[in-house]
Amino acid sequence: MWRPAAFLALLAAPAAAENIVSARYDAPTTRYAHGVLGDAVEWGALVMTGRSGQVFRLTLPASRVFEDT
Repeated sequence: MWRPAAFLALLAAPAAAENIVSARYDAPTTRYAHGVLGDAVEWGALVMTGRSGQVFRLTLPASRVFEDT
């Protein structure tokens, strides 16, 4: 679990953050049966594109999801 956290912390650094030109959720999943806001689909990955066109993908373990509100 520390690896995704370390990766996100690195991306949050000012030098790295200014190189990210887009980010989107990916890998829709229903593995987290929460749905309190009426949408049962959450996200299992975050895809970021850098200024140079390089694509970074952070895929969470099956026990975690990104919640979009």
